[in-house]
Amino acid sequence: MRALALVLALAACATPEPQPSYQISPYSSGIEVIGTGQEIGFGRDASGAITALSKVKGPRFRRVDAPDCTRLIWDDGFEAHFTPAFSGWVWNGQSAGRLC
Repeated sequence: MRALALVLALAACATPEPQPSYQISPYSSGIEVIGTGQEIGFGRDASGAITALSKVKGPRFRRVDAPDCTRLIWDDGFEAHFTPAFSGWVWNGQSAGRLC
C-alpha cells in the first residue's frame, strides 16, 4: 500500500509538458507564425515542416497515412496535409492547398 502511495505521489510531481506559446494564422499558401516573421509554406519538405509545426503546435499529433498522402492532426483539430511535401491545411472549417 505504501508503495502505491509513493508511486502516486511521484506521478503527481511529474513536470507537465510545456505548451507552445506561438499562434498561427493559416493562409492561402501556408501558415504564418504570428509575431515571428516566419512562415511554413506549401512545398516545404515534410521533415522540415513537421519539425516546425511541432515547435509551433506541439509535438503531440495523430498521424494518418494513406498511399499518396499523410495527415497530421492536433488535438485542437488543426490538420497538416503532405503529398509528400507540406501541401495543405484544414482548421476551423476552412482549408487551403492540396488535401488528402
